[in-house]
Amino acid sequence: MRATLLGGIAVLLLLGGAQAEPWNDCRERIEHATARLDRIAGRYGQHSRVARDARAVLERNRAWCRSHRHGWWDAHEHRWHTVHW
Repeated sequence: MRATLLGGIAVLLLLGGAQAEPWNDCRERIEHATARLDRIAGRYGQHSRVARDARAVLERNRAWCRSHRHGWWDAHEHRWHTVHW
């Protein structure tokens, strides 16, 4: 009985983690793209061609998250946005 109860709790914990996982892919994509843009902008300038390209990658990742997860992660503010602006 005890083993069954512990097994059931373990399954619930694993399923709960699996449900949070989809948001993590968005957060990780956007954090990576934001960090890359910050590095490039610091090195080449905000208005350089390479920074513009990195900004486009960040925007594509945000758009993907908006369409697939109905929100996107702001790596600078450390919060989710659920509206398009």
